[in-house]
Amino acid sequence: MKVRSVPIVLVLVTCICPITFGQKCKEKLPNVSGPFTNAGAPKIKQKPEPQYTEEARRHQITGTVLLRGTFHSSGKVQDVCWVQGLPYGLTENAIKAAYKIVFEPITKDGKPVSVRIFISYNFNLY
Repeated sequence: MKVRSVPIVLVLVTCICPITFGQKCKEKLPNVSGPFTNAGAPKIKQKPEPQYTEEARRHQITGTVLLRGTFHSSGKVQDVCWVQGLPYGLTENAIKAAYKIVFEPITKDGKPVSVRIFISYNFNLY
């Protein structure tokens, strides 16, 4: 009997990747009344752009991926999840890029603090 590894790989990729890089935000968004402000936001030094997948390009997918993540007091991005995603690997690539953001944490009383921030990535074809 011949065992084919391709179907097994496809099952692993489709089952594991959404868990690893495709976590939808579970908690409800807070009801905010009043204007949005960026006061007190971390200073972003570098925001890498996510890669456009060939499959998304072939299907002419455009739009915005909206993520939410913790900009931790240690200077690392943590707990990134998606609020609004796009198909064909674009959400996953946006999440990977978000984890590579370099920033300067905000401080409160002279000490760095963690904050939850929305991160958006626009995917456009030209």
